[in-house]
Amino acid sequence: MQAWGIVNMELPWGSSYDYDSGSVDGFKSVAEFLASGETMFDHFQKAHPDKDIDKLMAETGANSNLVKSEIRKILDFTWVEE
Repeated sequence: MQAWGIVNMELPWGSSYDYDSGSVDGFKSVAEFLASGETMFDHFQKAHPDKDIDKLMAETGANSNLVKSEIRKILDFTWVEE
């Protein structure tokens, strides 16, 4: 995994939307994603070796609802350098 981020939906908004935020895991390629063999739990353990993931997952589950999960592939992008 090359990157991880949290995103928030700015537009559109309103009470008819089931969600307004999400997280993104970034991989260099589909092959890397499929071959990684690592789970979110493996990455959590590396980043937070002193934290109890079971406790965190229980707290997160009690305070959130997974509305949907998607896998998307970036087909093209541009980057403006200043």
